[in-house]
Amino acid sequence: MNKWRLSLFLSFAAGFLTFIFGVFHGARMETLLFRTIVSIFIFLTVGFLLVFFLEHFFRHLLTMYKTKGAQVDVIAGDNSDAVAPGATSDFTPLTQENMKHIFQSKN
Repeated sequence: MNKWRLSLFLSFAAGFLTFIFGVFHGARMETLLFRTIVSIFIFLTVGFLLVFFLEHFFRHLLTMYKTKGAQVDVIAGDNSDAVAPGATSDFTPLTQENMKHIFQSKN
């Protein structure tokens, strides 16, 4: 579907430019309409083929690079290592002993 959308956009843009340049050069209305229709048809065909080949080429490039990383499976169940909410633990991040490594400026 994107191939048609892009090729239609390109063809109508080319047809619009053909019509505008024809008006600026003083062409007759029949000539303008004929050139615009031919321009839309040519750019529609060429645009569709171009998008088709580019999409085919880029898909090949994207499949060459495989994603790196580990796949992690999450299994729901009873975990005996998990700490229950509200339970006390030994972790106390804001004590004086844990603050010794922090740089203090001399202001």
